[in-house]
Amino acid sequence: MDLPPNDPQILLKATPPRLRKSELFRKRLSSEAADFRDKEVLFVRAPEGFGKTTLLGQWRREWLRTGAVVAWLTCDERDDGQRFLQGLQVTMQRGSGRPAFGQKVLKGKDESGLEALTEWLAEVSELAVETILILDDGHLLPELTVRHSLAYLTRNLPPNLRLVIGARERLAVPISDIAHHGQYTLLGVETLRFRFEETIALLASRFKLDIHVDQCARLHDITEGWPLGLALAVAVIEKSSGIEEGIRSLSAEPHHIDSYFIDTLLARLPPEALDFLVRISVLDAIHPSLCQEVTGREDAETMLARLAAGTPVFIEAVDSAWMRIHSLARRFLLRRFDGLPEADRLALHRRTADWLAGQDMFEAAAQHAFRAGETDKAYDYLEVCLLQVTLQGNSAAVLEWKERLPAEIIERRPMLRLAIGWALGFSDRHGEAIKLVQPILDDAGASLSDRCESAAIIAGAAIFADDLSGSASIIVPWLDQAAGVSPHLAPILANFDAVFAIYRGATEQARYLISRAGEEKTARREASTVWADWLVGFSYLWEGQAVLAERVLRPALARVEAELGRRNPLTGMLATALAAVLWERDLPAEAEALLADRLHVLERLTSPEAIIMGYQTAARLAAQAGEERRAQDLLQRLFAIGETRRIERFCIASLGERIRLAALRSHQETCRDLGRRLETLVAAGKPSRDPILAPLVEAKLALAQSYVALAHWDLDQVQRHLDCAGGLVRGLNLGRDGVGIKLLRSLVMMRRHEDGAAGLFLEGLGLAGTLGLQRILADTHPLLVDWGKRMDVPDQGRAAAAAPPRVAQTGLLTPKETEILHYLARNMSNKEIALAFDVSDETVKWHLKNLFGKLHANTRRHLVDRARTLGILDSRD
Repeated sequence: MDLPPNDPQILLKATPPRLRKSELFRKRLSSEAADFRDKEVLFVRAPEGFGKTTLLGQWRREWLRTGAVVAWLTCDERDDGQRFLQGLQVTMQRGSGRPAFGQKVLKGKDESGLEALTEWLAEVSELAVETILILDDGHLLPELTVRHSLAYLTRNLPPNLRLVIGARERLAVPISDIAHHGQYTLLGVETLRFRFEETIALLASRFKLDIHVDQCARLHDITEGWPLGLALAVAVIEKSSGIEEGIRSLSAEPHHIDSYFIDTLLARLPPEALDFLVRISVLDAIHPSLCQEVTGREDAETMLARLAAGTPVFIEAVDSAWMRIHSLARRFLLRRFDGLPEADRLALHRRTADWLAGQDMFEAAAQHAFRAGETDKAYDYLEVCLLQVTLQGNSAAVLEWKERLPAEIIERRPMLRLAIGWALGFSDRHGEAIKLVQPILDDAGASLSDRCESAAIIAGAAIFADDLSGSASIIVPWLDQAAGVSPHLAPILANFDAVFAIYRGATEQARYLISRAGEEKTARREASTVWADWLVGFSYLWEGQAVLAERVLRPALARVEAELGRRNPLTGMLATALAAVLWERDLPAEAEALLADRLHVLERLTSPEAIIMGYQTAARLAAQAGEERRAQDLLQRLFAIGETRRIERFCIASLGERIRLAALRSHQETCRDLGRRLETLVAAGKPSRDPILAPLVEAKLALAQSYVALAHWDLDQVQRHLDCAGGLVRGLNLGRDGVGIKLLRSLVMMRRHEDGAAGLFLEGLGLAGTLGLQRILADTHPLLVDWGKRMDVPDQGRAAAAAPPRVAQTGLLTPKETEILHYLARNMSNKEIALAFDVSDETVKWHLKNLFGKLHANTRRHLVDRARTLGILDSRD
């Protein structure tokens, strides 16, 4: 049927939807982003609720601002070739502002409409201006229109025309030639999903200062970045009396958003499709073959594909047939699953367990075997897999199993004891770990492998109890034989060695031990590998090398978070270390986002050092934001955790940070009172203190005492305590504290009007810039910031960190030589390099001699040039 050119149906289809002013602009999805700019074809494909139309509308607005002609057409089921062509004509008339556009297009008589489409394309090319055609709801186009009209359009785009398609499912459009030339980009679900920082920005724009970043993190976890899920959550919160109540209701009272799923699933799906969806909702991970086994349907694969394309509740894996149901939708469906007859539910769990076990997915199989009432089978599955689950970093899951398993079952099965022992040892329940595996270690009849593993578990538990000397006494006798008996223990033992080395100040040795063990790593990322990444990053942070620490920790966190998720303790441990680094780099917003809603996980399932870093950084962020009460609450909680777990360093770190914050505000009485508490605490713990940790405790005490004296401007006492701290800090290789001591000494000298104050200040500032310590002036004392301004000192920290020389990792150079090459590229003198490492000039000269020999260079300049030629240094540096 021919439609008149001014048919209201066509006019409506050519009218773009109105964008709400509250829509969040996501910079990474801008039309000018590198992945999308200048592409001939952009295909946005995702189920309902992922913001496809909103994104297309934002792109349209951006393109209009550049002066481009933008035509919009919303497709539907009635768009046969003729109607589709008429829609193109009308939308281009409106988009180009040319009422006469395409008037000859519909006069042709060819049934296919390809001649008319050719004329339309020719007329577009004559516009001589960038033109974009946006087709929304492309999945509604009839198959013939896709195969003929849309395919022809895609293959014959003129140079000035770009095509943008939004659809819920794959379209049979030939794009191989375009893709081959890099002119095609597909945006899928994962691209459209909100990232955490985008969730923060969205919620902050809606609720302003009323919402905290921790609450944003919880909402992000609940909605999993699903745009529609976020919109539903916002609607629930806006109807609640407060944000916290709204978040609780999302978790505890699902009826608030059930109406959406009732409308989209119950009302739209055929009964058999809904029944299929309810039955597979019990699966944590969904595969077509598993669905066929569970439901008994021969058409399960087809049914699943149709549901995944037509409903917004599935989350598909990249390059895999596996998928899962969104947690919000699954909760709704599971309540319906619970309404199925018990016999059906048990049979479904039984079939699922058998299929999963056949795929060697034993932990998931155990879950379903338990639910099917087949507990003995579940115990067998767990004995096979639980140790590997622990070693891969899922200790929280193992602890959940521990609560479900009868004690006698654990006692009778050594592999379960070892698996649960690891999880308990690397948590705040280390005492239970020792009790569980000590009998294995003491049993002369146990296998050497099991005894070695038990020793490693007990040594790890000692580290989590902050007893490094105790850990060393347990594990050192086993070091020579354990790696040969249990190969998976080799990287774990290297990590133990590295921990002991770091706390002795031998950070370079720690990195060497880890790198040597890393040569034998497998492709699978196990917990020991994550710990190694953390230890390397921590070793750089210990030295004060914030730039190098960031280089290690940032990519490591991205990898681990993608594999294990945001809530995993190992992810949180890396995030905490990176947050501490970013605080030093003066990136507080990013640091705060990394710590959001993570402290409660940290305090239960990570190491003492990670807990200290997490609470100190969170307190500093709160203090900077003017939330003094929150900062004090966080530090007092750290003290309480220390008292409860009998970890002295938590209490020392808490009091030391409170003293520093009070001193920066000249709160003299507070400093005096806190200083007395700290001295009493340290004196009381001295007889039983861990010998490895004793120098670190003394250094932190001396630094805190210097701040107490500084609050009273008792310069003699400040100098005395700094002298004490300085020797300890040098011995421990604590680079950040060393720079801070230099700056405090320069402040004392300035107050005394002594010669050399400015020189020492500039020396400390130069080191801070080299190391990337942007916040050190403000964190050490506000007078130093004022002094720097009066001296008109540029922001050396930012300038130095803006474009640090990039040094490639190579087997030719040792880690120390690599770091020295990094400093040579910055034109640092031998003395400056020696100061950065806190070593002698002779040591630097010795390393340079080795570098000259390895790279066949004669001078420092020649050495840097040779490194660039060989690709060790980036040629742009």
